[in-house]
Amino acid sequence: MDQSIIKESEENSGHNFINNVFVEPKSGKVYERQNPFRADLLVKLSETMAKHTDEIAQAMTKEVGKVITESLFEVKICSDVLVWFAYETKRVHGQFLNVRGKKNVR
Repeated sequence: MDQSIIKESEENSGHNFINNVFVEPKSGKVYERQNPFRADLLVKLSETMAKHTDEIAQAMTKEVGKVITESLFEVKICSDVLVWFAYETKRVHGQFLNVRGKKNVR
């Protein structure tokens, strides 16, 4: 999904997000929206890291000078953390967090 189409939350409150567009509700009802895009992306990244663990660990060892066992462990931990954050995106319950700039992240 193109994140550039999502405008500030104040502008879109009272709207439904349908087919990548914020629209006025015909019935007057606004539905809670949950987009699994971020969670799915993080899980795919974790799976890709797990698939290429040896390659990533060898590159880290060459670049940083760590022993290979430390690099392998670090890749595994990073992959696990990505999955944890993927499921954290599903536990956000309607709170808006202020970030730099004018956009709000839900």
